[in-house]
Amino acid sequence: MEKVRNYFKPYRGLPRSIYVIFFASIVNSMGNCSASKYSF
Repeated sequence: MEKVRNYFKPYRGLPRSIYVIFFASIVNSMGNCSASKYSF
């Protein structure tokens, strides 16, 4: 757990909107991967 905390340490001071965009892009890419896997 300490490794993960150190990994995110430089990003602690960022505004909340940056985190929202980051997580939205992850969810969007996960949706794109699953959609392309099942496309005909």
